[in-house]
Amino acid sequence: MTLTSVGYGGHGTNLEYLVCNVSMLISSCVWAYVIGAVCRIVYSMDLEQMVFDERMDAFNRMAAQNEIPLPLRYRAREYLRASRFHMQYLRSIEANDSLSKGLRASIAKHMAMHYLGGIKLIAACSSPCRQAIAGLLKPHFFERQERIDLFGHICVIERGTVIRGGTVYAQGGNWGLDMIMSLESLWQRLPVKCLTHTEILTLGRQDLFDIVQRHPEEMRRFRRAAACLALRRVVTIYHSEKRSGIFLPETEW
Repeated sequence: MTLTSVGYGGHGTNLEYLVCNVSMLISSCVWAYVIGAVCRIVYSMDLEQMVFDERMDAFNRMAAQNEIPLPLRYRAREYLRASRFHMQYLRSIEANDSLSKGLRASIAKHMAMHYLGGIKLIAACSSPCRQAIAGLLKPHFFERQERIDLFGHICVIERGTVIRGGTVYAQGGNWGLDMIMSLESLWQRLPVKCLTHTEILTLGRQDLFDIVQRHPEEMRRFRRAAACLALRRVVTIYHSEKRSGIFLPETEW
């Protein structure tokens, strides 16, 4: 009676009691409707939360229908919760595509330095070339303890932590630049494993050179860098095989 503002009243006839009860019932329904409408408006303001809840509900229905084991359900729910940042990145890409050409170029310039600033070879490229490269970055999301097999790609960690060949990489860490060498036997194929849920941006070799070939000066610089890197890698492999006494067939140049 206090919440619905009907009041407590006093002594009265049966008719008065009936009117009071009906008033309380109607007031309670109106009060509940108003509170529900306000909650719905507040909830709808967070669209990302709505999308996340829909994905989680869809998975729970699928898991129940297919009788998925509980440990696997826990893993999947943890992945969905962690992937919210990844979904935000995907939606930001869609939002960027809806902007004008000039705005997209300005945003690409910022993104290029943010994601590629740690790769000296690409950071030294001209601004148009660097922006074009940044626009080709592809996002991937991996769960904890998942193995990453992305050989032939430059990988940049946007979020999370991985271990690669005994070295731990955190946000901003990168590897895979040796893919600029044409001889695949010189690439380092070290195992990569996620220590946490990890978001990685990748750039394929073909995509990179499709952009670089449009800039002759950058192409010459990439070729020089590839030649220097190949020379260092050949010397390293030769000394390693000479010490061990084991010469691999794929390194018999």
